[in-house]
Amino acid sequence: MVKRIIGYTWCLVLIILLFLLCFVIADLASNAGGPYNVNESVTQLYNFTINNTHASANFTQVNVTFSVGFIVNVTSNGTSSIGNFSISSDNLTLSWTNTSGIVRFNTTKYFWINATANSTAVGTSNITILTNDTNFKTNTTNVTVTVNDTTGPVISVLSPLNGTTYATSTVWFNATADETISAWVVNFNETNITLSAINTSLAIANGVYNLSFYANDSAGNWGVNNSFSFTVSVPIETTTTTSTGGKSPNSYLVSEFSLARGYLRILKADQQLNLTLRGEKHLLKINEVNSSGVLIIVESAPQIKFMAVGEEWKIDVDNDGKFYDLALKLEKIISGRAQIHVISINEEIPALLQVSNNSSVVQSGETSPQSISRLLVWILIIILIIMVIAVVVIFASRFKNRKYLEIRIRNKR
Repeated sequence: MVKRIIGYTWCLVLIILLFLLCFVIADLASNAGGPYNVNESVTQLYNFTINNTHASANFTQVNVTFSVGFIVNVTSNGTSSIGNFSISSDNLTLSWTNTSGIVRFNTTKYFWINATANSTAVGTSNITILTNDTNFKTNTTNVTVTVNDTTGPVISVLSPLNGTTYATSTVWFNATADETISAWVVNFNETNITLSAINTSLAIANGVYNLSFYANDSAGNWGVNNSFSFTVSVPIETTTTTSTGGKSPNSYLVSEFSLARGYLRILKADQQLNLTLRGEKHLLKINEVNSSGVLIIVESAPQIKFMAVGEEWKIDVDNDGKFYDLALKLEKIISGRAQIHVISINEEIPALLQVSNNSSVVQSGETSPQSISRLLVWILIIILIIMVIAVVVIFASRFKNRKYLEIRIRNKR
């Protein structure tokens, strides 16, 4: 009796397993050909399975239509059936026809197409599959395709212009891109500056600059233009100030206007510049001069730096932590004196920025909904088997104990 019950139980388990296996296979078939998750500008192979379950009607036409933004490879497509192929004038609809049946009743045929999505196809759209049969009936199925934005923006620079010399220390920076931009960065002479707005002006000291524009789109992709150069050459004011008795003064007054244009002065140790910057008074003092460079002190809040010849120093004078206010450059050392160029600026203090081009990076390791669904099915199968085995063991144990008791009672009698 116990063996018979166990046999029946295992038959039941096998039936359940076969049912669930059929369910999994059916699920695989229903999902053949999609949905697709592809990257922009990458050619993708699209496979479609057409299953004609009709008892007598043949499919005479199969159309596959892509959304705007896809570029279909006309010569790289095919089918396991036999029929005439054509493609629409907009290269979005591919059609296979055979009046005798491109997919005959109770048969399955396969169709494949290579296509590339451009930037206008970014997002989720449908690939529409249409079939016509010999009973003049039309069937339509949509396959979802999601196109990921993986390429950087294309940048067109409006200002400054390549090879142009500007006779002003305020230079206009402006550019456009082929998509919405979340952040703009300009890089000149290896210095990154994040712009609060692309159409903006920056105070730039005299010099030749190699310039690049970087733009970050909403998907986190960076684009960059081809680097070019421009020059800032502002006539530098060199006011001569003397003290009574023909001696050089220890202090020079520099107006806000002169500071904005750029101010050049030869200073010896213990001489200083009294600067007016945005209505506030500041002090630049030469503490020491030697053949290697100069030790400079800038106040209100004291900042000290030893500068070598040719070195530049950008200073946050008011210590707001957001913008550089002053730019110094040690032009040369002349007979124990330092030639200093100073100019007022309003330049945002940049955070460390690393720009990478990930246009060729393809994300991997993603788990599809179908994989999760099949995993859940197998987990349910395992749980069900364990439950059935547990029930069988418990039932067999109880049945065995019952038979044992009956035998003992019978022996006592």
